[in-house]
Amino acid sequence: LKEFKIGNSLKIQSYAGDSYQVLIIDEDNPDGIDLADKGMGSIQLAILLLRLTTLIRKYRGQDLTVLLEEPEQNLHPAIQSMLADLVHDINKNFGVQFIIETHSEYLVRKSQVIVGRQYDSEEKAKENPFRIYYLPQSGLTYSIGYTLNGRLTEKFEPGFFDEAGKSNFYLMRKERGLE
Repeated sequence: LKEFKIGNSLKIQSYAGDSYQVLIIDEDNPDGIDLADKGMGSIQLAILLLRLTTLIRKYRGQDLTVLLEEPEQNLHPAIQSMLADLVHDINKNFGVQFIIETHSEYLVRKSQVIVGRQYDSEEKAKENPFRIYYLPQSGLTYSIGYTLNGRLTEKFEPGFFDEAGKSNFYLMRKERGLE
């Protein structure tokens, strides 16, 4: 919770076992603030962290694959990239495998940085826990791997990773009076 800037800790209150209230404790709210009163990103991320913690505890020592659908929704770009660190750490420390459906360039780019920083041989880079299976709008699904320096072995179709670059290129040309 601290790392993702949601709060310092949480407290779960049970009401006769029928309902629960999740309180987020931090410096400004030592008695807690209801999770429901936080922003959508904080709520979504806290629920994800609780689910992952519960699954890891329940299935410790067993093979576990977790499916995540667009975990980046409602999250700040910096927090989106931190999701790659989270799944990498959980994979490394608990052996949990993830299948993540995402449109987040930040999450994918951070996976590249992790591979580039943490794997010191081509063989290890190829065996990193990240795999990309790209489903283009037209054509067949294909796999994209990672090189030792973290670069991707294949390109995404136009419109995925190139949008930010195209916008930046236009703005640079505009600043120089070329547009």
